[in-house]
Amino acid sequence: MRRALSVIAASFLLMTGSVRDTTLGTDQTIALSCSDGNEVTLTVDAQTILDLTVALEAMSGSGLTCTLTQLPPVAHGLGLTAVASNGSKDFAVGGGQYLAASGECGGPFTVNIGFSAHVDSSGLAPTTATGSLSETISQPGGICNGDRFKLSITCLTVVANKGWMDGPVTQATGAFTFLFNPTTGAAAVQDGPVSDLYNDTRDTPNCPTPAIQPVVPFIHGNIVVKDNP
Repeated sequence: MRRALSVIAASFLLMTGSVRDTTLGTDQTIALSCSDGNEVTLTVDAQTILDLTVALEAMSGSGLTCTLTQLPPVAHGLGLTAVASNGSKDFAVGGGQYLAASGECGGPFTVNIGFSAHVDSSGLAPTTATGSLSETISQPGGICNGDRFKLSITCLTVVANKGWMDGPVTQATGAFTFLFNPTTGAAAVQDGPVSDLYNDTRDTPNCPTPAIQPVVPFIHGNIVVKDNP
């Protein structure tokens, strides 16, 4: 969801040293690197840098971590130009937490979420997507605390402020194996405008044709979805 870019927020980003120039209206080329080994370069504006920064911070506890680093311009001809983006046409990046019912866990719990999905810069097909998604249950003292579900994203469809993704499961423990062992996973996400929404399912194709809709609000965090032409 779009965050207000205040002078204080811009100053914070400057002090972190990761992204140095947050001038409104000035596009920056950044590297988005995640603990799953995926890395992509993006050329984005200051508002998107802020939104991504909030999303990445909110991935804490999910099992996925990502960082942003500004790439320096390179000498070209008579001056400097930004590093070319190898990046993505469309993307969906988010981190946060939602509240879940008790179910098989014997009491309420929260789910920490982190995901980063990108369609190849050619934009030829949703199935050029790369990335990953991780969910980890937080239930201190509960039977499901630390249970985790991870998938490798191989398809991403973006329409306006919504994204649908799916891919093979790479890890599933505890509650995420209840009744069955999933082989694929899927998620639907929405970037605002009032609140960020999420949903997930198992063993149901969700891309390129959506099967589920984002309906569960984040209790904190941020989702960034870009539908680039």
